[in-house]
Amino acid sequence: MNDDTTPLRRGQVRSDPRTLQPAVRAMNTLRPNREMLTTTQPNTFGTRSISLKIRSQLSKTATKAILLSRAVQAQKPRTPKQKITPSQVVFTILGVLLLAVICYMGYDTWATHNRLDEQKSNTGTTAANVSTDERQLQEGTDKNPLPTNALTNYKVAADAPRALYIDKIGVAARILPMSVNKDNSIQAPINIFDAGWYTGSVKPGAAGATLIDGHSTTDGRALFGKLDKLTEGDQIRLEKGDGTKLTYRVVYTETVDKDVVDMKKLLQPYGGAERALNVITCSGVWNDAENTLAQRTIVYTQQI
Repeated sequence: MNDDTTPLRRGQVRSDPRTLQPAVRAMNTLRPNREMLTTTQPNTFGTRSISLKIRSQLSKTATKAILLSRAVQAQKPRTPKQKITPSQVVFTILGVLLLAVICYMGYDTWATHNRLDEQKSNTGTTAANVSTDERQLQEGTDKNPLPTNALTNYKVAADAPRALYIDKIGVAARILPMSVNKDNSIQAPINIFDAGWYTGSVKPGAAGATLIDGHSTTDGRALFGKLDKLTEGDQIRLEKGDGTKLTYRVVYTETVDKDVVDMKKLLQPYGGAERALNVITCSGVWNDAENTLAQRTIVYTQQI
């Protein structure tokens, strides 16, 4: 122990007791005690144990989830594959064939109408237009008999007049559409064996009078050469483009000079009838100056 009287060795420092105690107390505060070590030092073994337990629980939970998912999928009803039966094949084929037939019929109808419109426009009568002077001069000049299949092959629109039949005087003729000439006279067919329908009159079967005209000759060869032989009660049949046949009964006949023909009367049903067919043709003696017969014979009928 050094006291104040003991001489100091080289390198020694004399300590002061008054300052030594505070230093010792400071050092004591820096020493870790057991409690501090227990709370601050990590327990590596405990942490590893907890981690293993969590992993075990997670693994069990995942396993249960997988098993539950498989059980749910196994319980879902499986849609069985439908087998195609022979009857289903037959019905499918029939349906396709029926559709093809319907499409063909639609196309055929469309094509037929186009052909009929074209034939109608190419008949040489130009029913929708006023004829030229040349055409008017040609009326009744063709005296050649028509081909035997001319009537059979003749086609028109479904609601238009196609053929005229008068059994009493041996008439069976196609009906061509007619308009008016430049002098406002009604057109007549170029061939003497054709009949004409004035398109300014109603269509067959409609309310009003359908007007038919045609030629007659002094020798009686033309289509209406014997029209004056018809009397009240005789019948006339008219066939439409769709094959419908209408029957008319003669109710009145008259022969008048060509210049006094009453057009208003000619285009109306006679005697207050609702539906009628009126037929007009030339008759009388030949007029060289006007290149026509001097009179007109008219037959009035009503539909029955």
